[in-house]
Amino acid sequence: MSEEELSKMWRDYLVVSFVRNPYQRAVSLYRMVLRAVQQGGALHRGYRWDTFCADAGGFGDECMQDPKCKQRGGKRYTYTHLQPQLDCMLTEGGGWALDYIGRVEHLREDLQEVLDELERRRAPDVPPIRPVASGFEVVNAHSCNASETERLARIGMASAREQYCRPEQYYQGRHAACFAHMQRQYASDVRQLGFGPPDTASM
Repeated sequence: MSEEELSKMWRDYLVVSFVRNPYQRAVSLYRMVLRAVQQGGALHRGYRWDTFCADAGGFGDECMQDPKCKQRGGKRYTYTHLQPQLDCMLTEGGGWALDYIGRVEHLREDLQEVLDELERRRAPDVPPIRPVASGFEVVNAHSCNASETERLARIGMASAREQYCRPEQYYQGRHAACFAHMQRQYASDVRQLGFGPPDTASM
């Protein structure tokens, strides 16, 4: 297809994306990258949330020193997941490349809005759009207790040192500086997608 054909198709389609609270996303990323390292290795034993939040991009270099993490994809693995969400949502000219932005924090309601719009646009000979199902399965759930760490260890996976029950706990007390760090890391998401400082909704 030519560039003109692609541009026309993009304009004609309903383009939708869902974003996640960047502060929650950072916590999830920290827990995820630690599962990619060698259990009991130096990185697993010594790497903590405060280190990650102060220089999340620096984990790429740490990953290259860990055999399992390096095999998983090394720096590329880290940087792909670390990228701000906004980068994927803008046109070359800086405008929005989509029609609707939903939020993971209220996924069901926002997805229903998308389906309602599709129903409004539906041609008469196309079957009606079904409403959102009653619930969603949590595919990548995390526990904040010792049993989760033990479960991961049994299947040969490492776990993050900090296992708090609520995402906001990663930004409180001795971790208070992490809020400003992540606000800088995801400045474009915080500003353009409307995730201001008070927005640390539960995961």
